[in-house]
Amino acid sequence: MSNSPLKGVLAAVAAATTLTALVSAPAQATTPQIGSAPAATGTSAPARATAGDPLGTTPTKAPRATRGIDKKVHAGKPAAAARAHLTEHAGTYHLDADSLKEIATTSTAKGHSSVRFQQTYDGVPVFGAQYVVQTRNIDGGVRVDSTTGHVYTELSGSMKPAVSQTLAQQRLHLDQTVASIEDPTITAQGLVVLPNGSGSPAWQFEVSGTSRAGKPISQQVFVDGRVGGIALSFNTLDTADDPGEPATATGTTFRGSTVTLQVTRTVAGSYELRDQSRAMHATNGGELRTYDAQGRNYTEYSGTMPADTPIYTSPTTTFNGAATSIGAVDAQLNAGKVYEFLRSHLDRNSIDGKGGTMNSVVNVTSNGKEYANAFWDGTKMVYGSYNGVPFASTLDVVGHEMTHGITEHTANLIYLNQSGALNEAVSDYFGNAMEDDDLGIAMNDPDSGLIGEYLCTDKAPKDCALRDLNDGRVAGTDYQLLPVDYDNGGVHANSTIVGGALWDIRQKLGGTITDQLVYAAQTDYLTPLSNFTDMRTAVEYAAKAQGLSAAQLADIGKAFDDHGIYSGWEEKTRTSDATPLIKDMVPTYEGWAQSAQTSAAIDGDRWASSVMDVEKYFAGDNQFNIVTGEFGKPDKTRTINDHDGWDLNPAMDGDRLVWTRITPTSVDIVEQKGEGLGGTRVVAGSEGDQIMPSVSGTTVAWLDVRGDETDVWVKQGDEPARNLTAASGTHATRVAVHGDDLAWVDSGHTVNTVNLTDGRTSSKKIPGWVFTSVKSLQFNATGLFVQTSGFGDSVLFADPADATTMRKLDFGKGLYSASFTVNDDYAAFDTYGPWSILGSAPSNEEMPKVQIAPVQDLLAGKATWQRAACGAGAEIAPQLGDGQRLVWLDTSYARTDLVTRESIAGTC
Repeated sequence: MSNSPLKGVLAAVAAATTLTALVSAPAQATTPQIGSAPAATGTSAPARATAGDPLGTTPTKAPRATRGIDKKVHAGKPAAAARAHLTEHAGTYHLDADSLKEIATTSTAKGHSSVRFQQTYDGVPVFGAQYVVQTRNIDGGVRVDSTTGHVYTELSGSMKPAVSQTLAQQRLHLDQTVASIEDPTITAQGLVVLPNGSGSPAWQFEVSGTSRAGKPISQQVFVDGRVGGIALSFNTLDTADDPGEPATATGTTFRGSTVTLQVTRTVAGSYELRDQSRAMHATNGGELRTYDAQGRNYTEYSGTMPADTPIYTSPTTTFNGAATSIGAVDAQLNAGKVYEFLRSHLDRNSIDGKGGTMNSVVNVTSNGKEYANAFWDGTKMVYGSYNGVPFASTLDVVGHEMTHGITEHTANLIYLNQSGALNEAVSDYFGNAMEDDDLGIAMNDPDSGLIGEYLCTDKAPKDCALRDLNDGRVAGTDYQLLPVDYDNGGVHANSTIVGGALWDIRQKLGGTITDQLVYAAQTDYLTPLSNFTDMRTAVEYAAKAQGLSAAQLADIGKAFDDHGIYSGWEEKTRTSDATPLIKDMVPTYEGWAQSAQTSAAIDGDRWASSVMDVEKYFAGDNQFNIVTGEFGKPDKTRTINDHDGWDLNPAMDGDRLVWTRITPTSVDIVEQKGEGLGGTRVVAGSEGDQIMPSVSGTTVAWLDVRGDETDVWVKQGDEPARNLTAASGTHATRVAVHGDDLAWVDSGHTVNTVNLTDGRTSSKKIPGWVFTSVKSLQFNATGLFVQTSGFGDSVLFADPADATTMRKLDFGKGLYSASFTVNDDYAAFDTYGPWSILGSAPSNEEMPKVQIAPVQDLLAGKATWQRAACGAGAEIAPQLGDGQRLVWLDTSYARTDLVTRESIAGTC
């Protein structure tokens, strides 16, 4: 978070973990000569600066001034004035203006301009680091009014990488999300600087495709340029050559209205849903186009457009029948309404601001069934349907998704945590504003804030709505601390907090003023790392620039106050009955590969966890370590990292601890063993990248990745390591060992077993949908437990040496789980309530909670699940030790702790 001391990769670059950001008071600029803006850790540059008071009733007040942040009037254009201002006030900004690359300058008819800069260091762009300088024309020159943004002033040293881009690309398989993509498309995007204290180089890649679970993915992956591990990874998706001639047609909308459409008559005499009548066509050739996917799977349209996808065509000027039922008429009609709203309300020429074509695709499916969603993929809209209702038929959904495109072209808010929730809030605001204006819904109507309320034909709007901007949520009490695995850290769950504040302003000041304020905030003030408080600042700065009255400024301040959005709102505490083992940590589970496996191991009185060392991270050194300890003995806790690489993914059995070690030259399985767990050594020397170890007694198994092959290796005692899958064509994804029994998964969906003593083998493809795949393998004394994912999670049970006996276990409830764990006595998993990320925010009981039951009851189909603990936050990644001993990651104290309980709570 930008106005809290950064506690990990996500806090530093708004990405890798969402669970540690809401802590501590903001640091102050070293020399606050201008304004009152707080600086973030890692920078002495203010996050915002202006000469007037922050508006409303925020706790911090700035010195008054009446002529902007800088009284000097500069000659030349806004960009030159902005650079001159930053240079002349270097004591405040601590920036070399030459390190800022101008991205764009936007200007208004009233003489206001915003100059947006990208920070570079050592000639390399700094991830997410942008600064915006707002100016106005005055007295024949240019005066600087304010500045906003997030840049980093403590970067030092060379950013020359030790790892080549080629090797970095080869190590993308270390990211479990990437490993789950079928036939990924990889686009190298060059070198960036991750702003971790002194900074570190990273190679950035976009990896797109479809996961084994059928989810469209466009993953941004950053491979550390010094070590070669995954530094950061997140998904960015929210889930006509014939010129022809213009023609007018009629269409029937899904709800039965007859509307006029501007279409294109082709040379062949048919009519296409191509609208060339808008102002953008004359100046830039832009069109409104609606394509028919003809029932193809939505995954084919995630980031791509199959060349044979036709523009929807009718033989006559009447569009009804299929054009109505699949939403083609509505998609074209609503795209036009969005375009005209942007042009008339915001003076914006199309989504890209340059008159570019607005493309829509309707009639996609999910494995032959309805695809109940819609998304903007960076270039176009893609629409499915729900219970026969096309998503394109509701203007607020269309406007919401297309606003994601505007955000992408302006503030480019990173789709995680607060910045991601802000991204969603802006889309909610404009989508709803477009629909309410179009339908004539009064702003004081109690249903004016409903989003998606017309997606149902069998429910009242209030019951159908996905979210409600009038839900009255307050940041300090209602912000949900969700991990990255859930809703990208709460981008939907938390959006109505800030979206509600914006909607309150619209209800008070009206659409004309508020739409301009929110748009100005988005285009002229916000940057990729902006958070809720930054949005307040942006709206207030925009309001001042537009000359709003004192009463209007007070209304704006009150709206944000009412939703608890002010400097320092994150400083809150909660309660939990668990005992912390590591406080305020950045777990590898969140920070590294977003793996479905836990990042902790436990055996007897000992535990181990893979953790990001925050202090060393900010020094640009030793980013991921193994921390070990003993229950009840805090003095026995120690950190393992005696080299220049990363340590992660521990596995433990008795006096033996094994894990993955990543260095610039190798990825190895290493171990420590003995009473003191000392003497680190490499377990084996297989040729590829060695990952995902499993240990049982003197046996260690792991996966070895070489190019397109991923083999299963094992080492028993002092015997040489051997490859169990030496034949070509193996694509192993999981491995587990227990005594003489070893199980592994091929291609994500075939479970194989082998007895290491007699060589007996078995193989079983897991039942279920085509996208069903294995998330984890675990043994206990009874058998093999296989956790699968697909359309809902399942756990299968099999004889330890015979996968063909596999059967599905009855949990007695829906299993929505990231992690399942089992020992000889108990089974536990983290699950959340019946909450959809498209709907309102989850209650505490709907957040991820760890549940536990006797394993024999689970096997018998009569498990009664009980709560492991009672806390106010998310509980994820549980790991069982002996009996009821559990460890897990907990966010109850507005941070991430590794916690434990010796016995279960039962009920809460």
